[in-house]
Amino acid sequence: MPEKIGNNKRVLKNTVFLYVRMLITVFVSLYTSRVVLQYLGVVDFGILNVVGGVVSMFSFITSTMTNASTRFFSYALGKGDKEDLAATFKTTMSIYVLLIVIILVIAETIGLWFVWNKLNIPPERHSAAMLVYQISLMIFCCGMLRIPYNSSIIAHERMSFYAYTSIIEVSLKLAIVFMLMVAPFDKLVFYNFMFFLVSLGITFWYVFFCRKFEECKFGFNRDKEKFKSIFSFAGWNFTSNMGDVAIDQGINVLINIFFGPAINAARGIAFQIKGQVASFCTNFQIAAGPQITKYYAAGDLDNMNRLVLQSSKISFYLMFLVSVPTFVGMEMVLQLWLKEVPDYALILTRLVLVNIVVNSLGGTMNIAIQASGKIKKYVLALTAGKFFTFAVALVAFKFFEGSPEYSVYCTILYACISIFIQCVNYRLVSNNSILLYLREVLGKAIVVAFLSIALVYVLYARIYDAANYLSILLLIVYSFVVSTIVCCCFGFNKDERQKVLTIILGKLKK
Repeated sequence: MPEKIGNNKRVLKNTVFLYVRMLITVFVSLYTSRVVLQYLGVVDFGILNVVGGVVSMFSFITSTMTNASTRFFSYALGKGDKEDLAATFKTTMSIYVLLIVIILVIAETIGLWFVWNKLNIPPERHSAAMLVYQISLMIFCCGMLRIPYNSSIIAHERMSFYAYTSIIEVSLKLAIVFMLMVAPFDKLVFYNFMFFLVSLGITFWYVFFCRKFEECKFGFNRDKEKFKSIFSFAGWNFTSNMGDVAIDQGINVLINIFFGPAINAARGIAFQIKGQVASFCTNFQIAAGPQITKYYAAGDLDNMNRLVLQSSKISFYLMFLVSVPTFVGMEMVLQLWLKEVPDYALILTRLVLVNIVVNSLGGTMNIAIQASGKIKKYVLALTAGKFFTFAVALVAFKFFEGSPEYSVYCTILYACISIFIQCVNYRLVSNNSILLYLREVLGKAIVVAFLSIALVYVLYARIYDAANYLSILLLIVYSFVVSTIVCCCFGFNKDERQKVLTIILGKLKK
């Protein structure tokens, strides 16, 4: 019991660090996006989004190896095997160096041809776009080299360093925005180059900090079995993340081809907000993830199942409580945030909020499934759904003259499919009943969402006026208060409400 309490406190402490980080990064990111759009203009902002998106297509490799590294680090820590931990670090570092070489070859051939010949970029901005592409590749390589160190920090649950470093990073990026006013050459190229310098500096800082971990010693590992186990796990995640590229950056390219860079700018704004809002959920899951993996490695399925159910519910409520007020006040937020709101920015942003709320219903099941290592059928099912989503978007744009928001309708459909896939596969690795998850998480989430939206809509229909900021502020506060009350009354059972109340009272007494 003391160990269980200690683990819960660790998750709570790490969550607090991540939320402090998130609050600062949210405000800085929203402000910088506004200023960058103002100084670069809609077209250059769209170019930055789509050209950077082409490089981001390789991010499926980054996220693949991040998941694999964190999983194997956490698993080794859960078993208490220091030799395996050191071997894992050296193996992943060897893999990253090899991948960087392969990616650069592909990016400087096929990728370069695609940017020059296929993207819809004004002729006078082609040269700037090519420079942005090359600089974005350098930023990507820095990010790749940082992954083993980042995974080790998360596995060791050193979230305070993770939080402080992120705050430093966004502060430096804020400084870059102010420097745009006195940029000595092309603002688009200057902005991207300064980002590279920040990325390089942060990478060196990660390497310096991780010297305190015994396993983080640079070297190459020739253990074929370790290579095989990591590559096997990463290979299936690689397949899944290729599907992520199709949904995110693939659809972004489709929008560029069919609608031009101005709509890419609108989608870029929507995804900026998506990233900030989604962080309310993902930060909590990052804190809970290592404990879930360690429970599985130790064979403690009871505690793992308990943590998955609780963290999945909390994930949805966190996302819902932020998304509902944001949805209500989005028009005002965009008008205050951006001096010039791109066409389709409002509808795309609101639909993206719906998408991430639906997607959050999957909770932390994915972490438990990944911890098991039994991911072949799971990944194949998810990947098939992702490529199907991309195909539907392509057909909608090409043959039915669909508008840009059709892309988000497709991803909402995929989010619903993925929840079902996660439930089935979680049952196979946890020996837990699907009905229990449906009742405790999905069922309560539907009740909370239905009651909250109904109560908010009653007032929304009567007083909403886009030109009256006071009415919108009232609706934002009302929607948050109502949603919070509904979550507390219908989202938690009696014991859970008592625990939450005890924590709050304990904090107030201090």
